[in-house]
Amino acid sequence: MHKIGGYIVECSVEEYRDGWRAILRLFRHWPTSHRREAAVQYSVPALFPAKSAAERAAFLWARRLIDTNRDNIEFALADAELDGELATHR
Repeated sequence: MHKIGGYIVECSVEEYRDGWRAILRLFRHWPTSHRREAAVQYSVPALFPAKSAAERAAFLWARRLIDTNRDNIEFALADAELDGELATHR
């Protein structure tokens, strides 16, 4: 997990078809075992030939997403808090 622009960003990379794709989860606070934290999830819109390339690109994409779409992220996090679930965006 990394802290980017005031958000905690978690990246998971999974094998997908002929490459690797990254899934990002953004939190306002560090999630803990005793407190469930609302999160918003994004699929990075690209496929990469290597797992490390997918992760590196995902964090760069997250930085740009946070810089340009903070209002949308906040809306999605507020919605996730109300629903008590993970908000997923593509």
